[in-house]
This record gives sequence, C-alpha cells and structure tokens, in this order.
Amino acid sequence: MPEPWLLSQASMRGYWGILVAVALLAATLAEGASCVPKPLVMPIANVTLGPTQVRRGVSIKLGSPNQELSVIPSWQNNNTIIYGPTCLDKTITTEKCRSDKGGLYDPAKSKTAGTVKSDYKPESDDTVITPESYSLFTDNVTVTDDYFIQDFPMMRAVNDSKWGYGGYRPQHIIGMNTGSTFLEALYSAKAIASRSWGYYYGREARNDNTAGSFIVGGYDRAKTYGDGYTRNMEITDNCPSSMVVTIQNILLNLPNGTDVSIFPKTSGGQGLMACIHPEKLVLLDMPVDPYFNTWQQIMGYSLEERRSVGIDFWNELLPQKGYDGGLTFDFGSGFRVSIPNNQLVVPDRIYNDKGELWANSSINVLRINALTAATATQFPTLGRYFFQQAYIMANHETRQFTLWQLNPTSIQDLVVVNDKNKVVSQDTYCANRTVATETASPSASSPTNTNGATNEDSAGSGTNKAPLGMGAIAGIAVGGVALVVIVVAAIWGLCRRRKRAAQRLLQQKQMREPFPISDPPKEPTPKYEDLWPSQGQPHYIPQEMAAHRPASRSRFEEMAAWRKTPPPQEMAVPREARRPPAPPAELPVTPAELPAMPAELPATPRH
Repeated sequence: MPEPWLLSQASMRGYWGILVAVALLAATLAEGASCVPKPLVMPIANVTLGPTQVRRGVSIKLGSPNQELSVIPSWQNNNTIIYGPTCLDKTITTEKCRSDKGGLYDPAKSKTAGTVKSDYKPESDDTVITPESYSLFTDNVTVTDDYFIQDFPMMRAVNDSKWGYGGYRPQHIIGMNTGSTFLEALYSAKAIASRSWGYYYGREARNDNTAGSFIVGGYDRAKTYGDGYTRNMEITDNCPSSMVVTIQNILLNLPNGTDVSIFPKTSGGQGLMACIHPEKLVLLDMPVDPYFNTWQQIMGYSLEERRSVGIDFWNELLPQKGYDGGLTFDFGSGFRVSIPNNQLVVPDRIYNDKGELWANSSINVLRINALTAATATQFPTLGRYFFQQAYIMANHETRQFTLWQLNPTSIQDLVVVNDKNKVVSQDTYCANRTVATETASPSASSPTNTNGATNEDSAGSGTNKAPLGMGAIAGIAVGGVALVVIVVAAIWGLCRRRKRAAQRLLQQKQMREPFPISDPPKEPTPKYEDLWPSQGQPHYIPQEMAAHRPASRSRFEEMAAWRKTPPPQEMAVPREARRPPAPPAELPVTPAELPAMPAELPATPRH
C-alpha cells in the first residue's frame, strides 16, 4: 500500500489542476461581467408611415405589436412625449397630422400598454408642460433591432395648445436634457457606458438626402475631422440645452469667390453667443440687427419675402433673386464650419391633406430665422441644419460637449465614452449585444389588453418570454464569479483537511518505527576517542543491559551508547584458573576448508 504522504501529494496535484481550471473560468466570467457595452445607434432618415407618407427622424417602435414612429431628440425636454391616437389639431386631416407628428400611437392596439404606479412622478420638464396637458402611460419601446426597454414611462399629449411648439417641434419627442428619463433608463440597465450621445443630422438638401445618426453611449469617430471645439455646459435660462458657443465671425461665401463678414466693424472682436438646439428646424436664429440687416445690405436687396409654414417652419422665403452663396461660421482657434448653398437654400416643402410631402421648386427657403422685434430678445440658436456639416458629442456625466467639422463618410467607427469623458479601448467592448429588456419605471399595472392575447417580442416571433437584459446578464456573471470563488474556497479547505490528515497519519506511523524516517537532529558527531577508552589496548568490562530505555535519553544518545558497547568477546582467563578439557577427537580442531574462489573475474559482464 502506498505511503499516505505519497497519496497526499498525488491528490494535491489533481486539486491544484482543478483550482487552475476554476480560476480560469472565474477570470472568463469576470471579463464577461466587466465588458463595456457598445453604443446604441439610431439612424436619422425618412421613416415610412404609410404607402405615401414619410417623416424624417429617429425610428422607434412602441408596443406589441410594434407601432413605428418618427421621433426627434429634444434637448429642451427630459421626458418622452408621444402623440395619438387622435390628432389634437382639428383644423387638419388625420393623414396630414399623422405625417406631421411622425405617426399616431394608439395604446388600445398595444398588448403591453399599461399605467404607471400612483406614486410615480415624471422628471421636471419644460415649464409650459403642465400636469393637465398630458397623461402618463407605460409601454415597451424598441430602440434598436437588438434592444428594447420594457414598461418605459412616457407622457401622452392631451392638450398642447399652450406648449407653443407648433411647427417648431411638431413631432414625438425623446427628452435629452440633463434629466433625460431615456438616457437614465439605458444607463441604469447597463445598456450604455455613460449618459453620452453623438449627433449628425445627415443631409436634407437639394439633390442630397443622406441619413444621419443619433448615438447614445458614445459617438461615431469616423464622422469627425480635426481636434474639435470643446466647452463646458452652462446652466442658463436662455439656453435649455446648456450648450453655449461663441461665434467669432459669420462669412458670406459669395459666388465670385470672395468672403464677406456680416459682423459690424465696430464689434471690437466681440462674438455672438448662441445656443445649440440640434432638434430645431433652422440653421441659425439670427438677430436682425445688425447681422441680418448687414447681409441684406451686402446683397443690395431684401432677403425676406415671407415665412414658411411647411417643414422648415418660420424660415425665410426668398424673393426671386434668391441667394447663391454659402455661409461660414468661425468659432476662433482655427475651427470653422461651412454650409454650402444646396444645404442653405432649399425648395419650400409642405404636407398636403393626404399626408404626402410636396416640394415647391418655385419658392426657395433660406434656412435662417431672422429675429425681428417680436423675438429680438431671443437667444440666437444653431439648429439641426448646422449639423449637416458638423458633428457633436456631449456627456452629461462630465457636463462637456465637443463640436467637430464633419467628415462626410459612410464608414462607421463607433467608440464608447465613459463617465470621465474618455474613449474606452475597443478591447474591452462586449462581443455581442443580447436582446434585452429593462424596466425603467416602477412596476406598471396590468396592461390594457382588448383581446386577452399574450405579449409578443420585438421580433414578432410569438414568444411571450422576455429575454434577459444587459443588467441581468451582468448580474448573473457576477453571481457566477461569486459561486466560483465559493467553490475554490471549498476545494482549498478540503485539500488542507486531507493534507493535515495525511500528516497526522504519517506522524503516528513514525512513532511506531524504531527510528524516524526523517533525518536525525544535527547534533555534533562524537569523536572516536570519546567513544572508546584512551588505552592503547581496549579491554571490556561486561555490564548488565538495561531492561528499558531511560526516558531522559534521546535516540541519538542511545545510538552513541550502543556504539560504545563493544560486541561480546571471550573473557580473559586468570592464570590460576584451569582450562576446559580438549574437544573430542572426532571433531576437527579447525573448520573445514572453504571452496576455492575463481582465479580471476570476467573482464566484462556476461550477456
């Protein structure tokens, strides 16, 4: 039977192999739990609402079955605001209203529509949005093909007559201000790494209709050019988005190749402060005095025929002479953004009663809103058409935003921005995004259901099981790591117990052996003369052996004593003593001869 210490060593090698394997598994699970989610990308493009109805915006899908809507991100609001099922403006047709709003949501057709808890309170919003002007509800919101939010709380407009949004912001709204419930829901569910976003409106111009993108949790680095223009967000009543910039100069890029400033020569280098409103239907809300007046003086005629009431609401309708040049915004430090003529001047577009989009090529719109006497005190605004040639990224965690010149490429380079406004290494990105649901509000009550059918998933597969969310997956991974740690600790404890048991068994066996297996204590080796008498011819004095070993002597001392005791020999005979009789004759006096040894051993061993 093998020695117990050998069994212990063999077992330990096996246990250490298990520990290494478990440690590797723990590292893998920990890596999965700590990976960084990629940004969520929502295209900005024409959303089809019917056979002949389209509305440019961000496509989201509400309810089950899905109801697709065209929405706009709004930096003036914190909540998500939805219109429907009927049109609040009774002066227009339902078809025109559906196109204007970007679709009409009908909660009665959604199997997942519900109500919020009685103690739920919406985030504070634009002061004109009073409690009696909306109702609260919840439903599933499909954000992208691989992510949706379950039971997301939203406002449904019931009376917007005092909001003053009208044609300026007619569509459904995703609130993107600092208290955005949309960003908070995604961030809390670990669907994004930070409450950051990137925005490029795309091209909605003459002979150019290019899709843009609205990104949360990062931005598209491929769309940026240069070092950028970074500023801190400033809380001010004049700028709800808190993104204020200073325009140092505005240049008219005339067809003859010359650039002429519309800034007064007496400005003394003082810039024009403006608020960034990426959702607003304008390039620039420009003060009439002195900037717009100077522009008209340079042209030699009036640029204001009347105002548009179509898609580009309240922008200038140009006279027949029009304007053939471009416009350049100079922010200083070498950062400039130029708007070409086909993006600055476009045909006037309206929705007809059938909800179809018409463009009147005989009437052109200058995408400038000249702030006249009635609006002279209004803060100048850079709107969505500025972001046909610029890209913006902002981070609510650090309260910073950055503008870049646009790099007009179809290539995408999505990067994650963390809560410190730093780009995260792509090595840490999660490999895949699992279809997920996260409840972003207090639990909703039983959903309104007109036919008793079960909920469907966003892909329409018919299953009523909601997939796990990114937060749930991270929780499972962390729980898995904790379980692995417990298993490792248990195995380690078992190994220690078995090792100690083997050591005790080994000690017990050693106590039963005449000498221990281990080396004796390293005491000084006695000298030869210490073990034998000092005489030249030793003599031996017989002594009686002890019946047992003295308890006070160590084993080494016993060995030394044993070595000092000589082997038994014939005792010396006194001279006067008689010798014993001689041996019998028949016995040989000397022992018989032994067989002779071979004379020589073989030189090599035998084979």
